[in-house]
Amino acid sequence: MAKITSAGLNGLIDKAKWPEYKKGKMFLPENKYSQSEKTQIKNLIKPILSLGKEWMAFDKDGKALSLKNWPNMIVKGDDRDIEKFILRAPYEVVEDILFQYGSDNTYSPIKDTIKADKNSPGQKPAGHHPDTIENGDKWDIVTLKFRDQPITFIPSTDKETIPGPTIDATTMTAIQEMASAYIFKRAIKDNAKLTSPKEIRENDNGKDFKELVKIWMDVGGGKVKNETEAKNSIDSGGWLENFAKQNEKLLDKVRGNKFTIFTRGQTQGYTADWYDQGETFMEWVSKQVKDRFDISKKDNWNPADVWLIEDATQAKNKILDAMKGPTTSKAEGVVSANLNQFNAIFRDLFKKKKVMGISLKKISGGVANWKPVNTTEEFFTTIEATEMEYVSAKCKFGPKLGYEKIKDASGTYQKIVAGVTAKQSERATRIKNGKPPQNPLTKAGAFTLETQETMMTVKDKASNKTYEIQIKSNNSADFDNLKYEPKDTAASSARLGKATGEYVDDLVKFYGIQNWKKRWQEYPQSRDNPSDRQKQQAFDDWKYFYPQDATNAKAVKEWEKTYNELAKEAQGSKPFNSAEKKDYLSMIKFIKQQGVDIGDVTPEEAVANLDEAFYRRSNRWVANSKCMQVQWLFNFLNLSKENRNKLATDIIFLAEKAGRRYGPYGKLY
Repeated sequence: MAKITSAGLNGLIDKAKWPEYKKGKMFLPENKYSQSEKTQIKNLIKPILSLGKEWMAFDKDGKALSLKNWPNMIVKGDDRDIEKFILRAPYEVVEDILFQYGSDNTYSPIKDTIKADKNSPGQKPAGHHPDTIENGDKWDIVTLKFRDQPITFIPSTDKETIPGPTIDATTMTAIQEMASAYIFKRAIKDNAKLTSPKEIRENDNGKDFKELVKIWMDVGGGKVKNETEAKNSIDSGGWLENFAKQNEKLLDKVRGNKFTIFTRGQTQGYTADWYDQGETFMEWVSKQVKDRFDISKKDNWNPADVWLIEDATQAKNKILDAMKGPTTSKAEGVVSANLNQFNAIFRDLFKKKKVMGISLKKISGGVANWKPVNTTEEFFTTIEATEMEYVSAKCKFGPKLGYEKIKDASGTYQKIVAGVTAKQSERATRIKNGKPPQNPLTKAGAFTLETQETMMTVKDKASNKTYEIQIKSNNSADFDNLKYEPKDTAASSARLGKATGEYVDDLVKFYGIQNWKKRWQEYPQSRDNPSDRQKQQAFDDWKYFYPQDATNAKAVKEWEKTYNELAKEAQGSKPFNSAEKKDYLSMIKFIKQQGVDIGDVTPEEAVANLDEAFYRRSNRWVANSKCMQVQWLFNFLNLSKENRNKLATDIIFLAEKAGRRYGPYGKLY
């Protein structure tokens, strides 16, 4: 088996290149990566490699691989290509990679499972590393992309603990929240000493550990088939350590309080004497914020995962009594005033430790941390006085367009070539039979932009913290609106949360941007062509034919039917026409002048790449989202410096659900 160290991988990246290849009359020249490209790759892979010192390397078919070059390049006929390779590490390492980076779109993650069969070593797919797992078991794996090199990370039997069953993220969240609520109940209400893994495992003749196993099986449903699988999952995930650290910190904050209810909301499959599966406080408060304030998702008001309540009936009555007075008008000002009062009641209940919502994050450090959010006037005064500074932004439109001199029987001439990666760029310069290449993009003819997102850097000088705000589509595989997701660069694996899109849109208007179009449908969706133009025009025209008599239900119904049919036809058909190109060229020139890194391209090349990316075989939704990002940046950079900083600051706090519009909670992380 071939081993490679983290230091060895870094060494290969330092020398990253497409090596020269000669065979007969075929000659493929060496193509070295630039220093900026190597730095980008090293920054991406650094946190991954820090999780392990040594890795087993395999090719995509599961055969031992002695990696000699970055990227892992293969030769096929007269062509070269980058091929995925596999790194195997102890289960705990791969689990950490999945937990921290399995949903981080920076790495374009692809999650999967593998099943090994010891009776068929060397075969694909069952034979992926025959000593990886026991016959019949499935383990989670993940493929991450480091610029243009994909790597699949898989677990091995060289482990300190036994792996558990495959449990999807949503189910795992429900399991660990219920388990946390149980441990809190036992420690706070029943005074059980549960501040170490040993105590949780052995306390009361193993009673608490048995209940955790039951939670894993009941909440896990068919994903956890028996006690052995439940125990394996608890051990392999380090969950006892997590619960012990959470509990120790929480006890320090609430010890002695008379909480009687510990709930995460209705949870299918689990029944126990200690847990009420009726309308829990979670469902009740979710309904309150929806009905009163039109907040459809409770987490857009308060991200608490579990609630600790002294007397639920008393708390509900106090809230309802206090809210009897306010008018039920849906006018914006009235709703805002009522929400402020609602939150003030919850702050009072939180401070008196009558009702406490807690947001849980898996503990990755030596001790858990506790941070009260939205609980005091001092907290609001502090964040309202905080003004971070917008530093820079990156919105890249690569690949770089090149101009290659071509010489053949007709003479010498210049041809534009393009490529996303070094591979594509190299292919674009290749001459076959004395003629320029017909397709200088990818083998499939699909063109892809360099990145999907915009990254904004924001600095909080007072706390010496730096944040990055990722702005991109909500959906990486289809058309969608933008999302805004900041992270603290000092804790890159933990995002603060997603800033509620509607609130960001409100802020944009508040700070003076009146022409912000927040819907993806209002932006280009395809390359300009007659068919798409006709579909879009038919849809646009139909809007003017709404029945004059709006009370004629039949006519309105017929109009709506046609409208929906035309809308479906036109979806994805709004063309990137000459007028749009002119507008985007102007905006891209402006943001570049304002210091935005648009990649190694000119504004003209950026527009050309957008046009190419709108081609039918490409991921057009990426280009659509890029257009939205350009408009957003253009608007943002037209603000005064003061308002830029204020808007960037507000987005950071929105992501953390910090501010007067949000409910109080304690962050246990």
